[in-house]
Formats: sequence, C-alpha cells, structure tokens
Amino acid sequence: MKNIYTLLILVALQVVVLKGHAQCKTDECVAKISSGYTFLKTYQMSQVGDQLEYSYVLSKDTNYMLVMCNGGGAQNNIIVTLYDSKRKEIATNQDKASGKVFPAIAYRCNATGIYYLRFSFIDKPECCVSVLAFKR
Repeated sequence: MKNIYTLLILVALQVVVLKGHAQCKTDECVAKISSGYTFLKTYQMSQVGDQLEYSYVLSKDTNYMLVMCNGGGAQNNIIVTLYDSKRKEIATNQDKASGKVFPAIAYRCNATGIYYLRFSFIDKPECCVSVLAFKR
C-alpha cells in the first residue's frame, strides 16, 4: 500500500513539473514594461494556434503599452495588431515595409470603446504571454 502512495505522489509531482515548463514567465514580461506605465492585464497563451483574438475596453486619453514575450525569451515572433470597434487596424508591432517585428507597441487611445487585440505567430512558440499596461 505504501508503494501505491509513493507512486501517486511521484506522478503528481511530475505533472506539476511538466505543467510548470509549459507556462511562460509572466513576471519577466511585466518587468519589460516601460517606466511610468502601470500593469493592467496579462494575456497568457499556451498551445497557440495560427491566431488568437481578445477584446478589451480602452479609455480615451490613456496611453497603453502591450509587451510580448514567449517561453524561449524571443520577442520577435509574436505579431499583435490592434483594431477598433469597427475592426479598422489601428496599430501593429510589425513594420509592414521591412517585416521587422518589435517586442512592444504603444498606443494613445482617442476614443473610449471596445478594441480587439489579434495575436499571430511566426514559428509558433510553445507558449507566449503578453502584458497590457497604461498611463494617463
């Protein structure tokens, strides 16, 4: 009977360890927020597909910053595009001319409303995290 309990404990520990490796480190991404910004929200994405989309209400006359990170530490394989409520593209972290992807975007909101964040991936990472921050 003692062996069964030992086996169950070992299996449970292995599940916890494996789950820990699959998650991205949110704290490291939060630390990359520029000075003066206040952390607002985390978008934790594991087992990413081609695209993910989230909505969020942004407030007029507020500056927002979105920082992207992945499990491998690279930040240049996550493309985020910000759309307004009418699905008009407002900002992206990818320079359309050169194709270069930046690790963050900053946006000053001109109108309060629902905005959409669409994440797409180059060389799909195992997981990624993005943090949203603001300053007035």
